[in-house]
Amino acid sequence: MKTKNLFRLLAAMLLISVSFTFFGFKSGTPLKKSVSIVRVKKAPSKKMISYFFKFYDGYEFIVTGRGSATSGTFTSYIEGCINGVFVTSGTCSGTFSISGGVCAININITPSGYPLEVFSGPSEYSTNPFVITNCGN
Repeated sequence: MKTKNLFRLLAAMLLISVSFTFFGFKSGTPLKKSVSIVRVKKAPSKKMISYFFKFYDGYEFIVTGRGSATSGTFTSYIEGCINGVFVTSGTCSGTFSISGGVCAININITPSGYPLEVFSGPSEYSTNPFVITNCGN
């Protein structure tokens, strides 16, 4: 008797699983989903140019910046001449813009041992380094 009930149970389970499989294929549901690789194209980046800037706000400073041919940000303090004292370390931040060969800067500069200087105005610029040659002379 137990064998007969066990056989009926297995037959019912087999019938149910075959039914699910059959109706699953008939419904149009694929077993495998197609996979496609999506590639994202990077937008072309602007070429970054390193510039050197030399400006006077009562004192003489040289800083560097990076950006495009028309604008960018300052990256580091190079040197300065404050009241005849040559200062070779400090910090700077700000932006520059170049239009028609004229460079305008907005900069916050802090030479080591001196207070913050804020300057907005024209600046000399070049891709070649500037040097302060006569500080204190």
